Amino acid sequence: MTFQFGQITAASPFALATAFSPPMLPRPQDSAVVTIRKALDQLPAEVRDGTLEETALREKTRELIATARRLLSTEWYPLFLQWGEAAARFTTRHESDEAGSALCAENARNVQALQGTRPQNTDDAAFKSYVAAVELTDEGSFGPLVEGHEFLAEIALSGIVEDSPINGLLVEVGAAAWRSDPKHFAWASEVGEVVVRAFQDAQWDRLVSELREAKAEYRRLVEIEREAEQRYYALRPEAPVQPSGPKFLGLEDIENATIAEIKATKLRENPAWVEYDALKKAWAAECDEINRSSGAEQAELDTQAALERCSDVVNALLALPAFTSARVLEKVRIVREEYGTLEKEEMEIIFSDLERLAAPSRVN
Repeated sequence: MTFQFGQITAASPFALATAFSPPMLPRPQDSAVVTIRKALDQLPAEVRDGTLEETALREKTRELIATARRLLSTEWYPLFLQWGEAAARFTTRHESDEAGSALCAENARNVQALQGTRPQNTDDAAFKSYVAAVELTDEGSFGPLVEGHEFLAEIALSGIVEDSPINGLLVEVGAAAWRSDPKHFAWASEVGEVVVRAFQDAQWDRLVSELREAKAEYRRLVEIEREAEQRYYALRPEAPVQPSGPKFLGLEDIENATIAEIKATKLRENPAWVEYDALKKAWAAECDEINRSSGAEQAELDTQAALERCSDVVNALLALPAFTSARVLEKVRIVREEYGTLEKEEMEIIFSDLERLAAPSRVN
């Protein structure tokens, strides 16, 4: 995907670039609000206006995400969050061409994943069509369209924006974010960071909820496995008793025999051991059948899969960048709760988060 230069205009076919105005804030006589307003009034006008616009953009992005969570299917909502975060980072100014190429590739993979997934409801289908239309018109990942694409817009977006509230909110978020660059080249870093963090926060919340559900499922399966094991041991027959005599006959005092004596002696299997080996083999086969029929074997597999799922979610949570000290501490708590301690790999992730907190704010 490449970015097109041009001015956002209200003259586009579907008025996709309607000017975005921050909401009017009430003025209650609350001491905290008064203090905040005094602090805002002391800021330079451009900083104050930027702060309010970023707040409005943050709330609009959160509204978009909440709407997507409500309307998209359980299969598509995670795809939406993954696409949204990467698309926002890709649309934001990058530090280098190499970073831009990596983000472009990541965005392309996410778009491919969306296009390769079957919609489960009409909102899934509408969102899928919107992303395809944005790709077709070669726009910044969130849209909206700009001048020079009227013909493609007629083909690609006819009715798509109105097909789902998600698409309309994508247009609003895109239009608001593009105000940071009238030339439509890339979002300003502080603007892109607002959108990126909103999506990252939503991914964190989704994964925390998923971990909670995965742990509950694991505990449920552990109980099922325990009951299946009880059935197994109740049905399993007693193991055959091992013979007390030697396994081979012909040289009774083999421990004190010489090598020559051992070579010269023709050993034969002890019949008691031959019978024991046959009984043990039959017993093991019977135990395997009881293990399957009692459900113990499948219960163990299910429990192990559930445990691995918990580990996968914990690793996904760790991989999400932390932008606050509270989020870092939450990561530490989750890892300790799941694994008991932090290994080298987890510590490296935590240190990366701490370095990010100490560094200037950025999204790439």
